[in-house]
Amino acid sequence: MRLFLAVDLPEAQKARVEALVETWRPRVEAKWTRAEGWHVTLCFLGETAEARLPSLQAVMDAVAHRHGPHGLRVAGAGCFGPPSHPQVLWLGLDGALDAARALQGDLSQALEVKDEHGAWRPHLTLARSKTPRGDAALLEVASAFQRERFDDFTVATFVLYESRGGRYFAQHAATLAAR
Repeated sequence: MRLFLAVDLPEAQKARVEALVETWRPRVEAKWTRAEGWHVTLCFLGETAEARLPSLQAVMDAVAHRHGPHGLRVAGAGCFGPPSHPQVLWLGLDGALDAARALQGDLSQALEVKDEHGAWRPHLTLARSKTPRGDAALLEVASAFQRERFDDFTVATFVLYESRGGRYFAQHAATLAAR
C-alpha cells in the first residue's frame, strides 16, 4: 500500500479554490489536480505493508492526543522549480503554522519518517506542468492567486490515505485532542 498522512481542505475552501482554478484551467495547459484530492501532506510513508495498518493507526491516535485543534488559512501561492521553468503550482497556508509544524514533526518522529525535501512546507498542489521543461504560465497563475483571500478553517483531524491509481482512499482518521 502506498500511504501518506494529510489534513483535508474543508469543502467551503475547496469550492472557493475550485472556482479560481476553473477561471485558469482553459488558459493554462497543465495537469490540474482534482478538488477531491486537495490536501496538505503531513508525512509520506510510501510503500507500506498492510499488516502495519494497526500500528500506524495506534501511533496516529497517540500523536493526535498530544495536539489540539488549530486554525489555518489558504494564503499565498507559488511554484516549485526554477522561475524560468516552473514545474508545480501550489497554494500556501498561514495561521497557526507553529501548531501545524509541531503536529507534522511529532508524526514524522513517531513514524521515523525522513523528508527527502528538507523542511516541511505546508501547501496544496494545484497543477503540474505537462512538459519536463516546465511552464512559465504557472507563474502567472501563482501571481493571480497571491491576491486572493480565504477564510480560516480549523484542523481537528488528520487522515491516513492510501494512494491507488491516482485516487486517495481514507484508511484511518485521528482526531486532535481538545485543550
